[in-house]
Amino acid sequence: MIQSKGDEVPSRIGDQVWSGLKSFSDKDESTVRKTLFIAARPDGLKNLAVFDSQFLEYRETDQKFVFTIITTPLVLMDQDLKVHLMSSKKEKIAAVQLVENQDRGPSETDQKDSFKLQFLIGTVWDWIISLVRKIFSSFT
Repeated sequence: MIQSKGDEVPSRIGDQVWSGLKSFSDKDESTVRKTLFIAARPDGLKNLAVFDSQFLEYRETDQKFVFTIITTPLVLMDQDLKVHLMSSKKEKIAAVQLVENQDRGPSETDQKDSFKLQFLIGTVWDWIISLVRKIFSSFT
């Protein structure tokens, strides 16, 4: 996942994106990975893109891992979502699904509501698991 401040999202095969975080092991640099790109706009909305990318190089000058886009990015603009770099894996997957299903699924409003429901269920489930762990840890 890559997050950007601004409203531009990558739109073409061959575009490059970068991250300060290494998202692969030394053995699988060439692995193709699905990438969620989030452009966090100043107005609070998000522009999202989903594409496959492949590691290109480590750029010493600014210490960034550079990736090349190898599939045409799917783009979804003007989203009022709370997904961000530190979101849970469930929230990020829900955002990817929202972008990938935009042409096949329900209306945009239904998709936003579905994402919010998935987020709420994930948050409640995480809270329940946390509570159970606390209960069990009090016995040890």
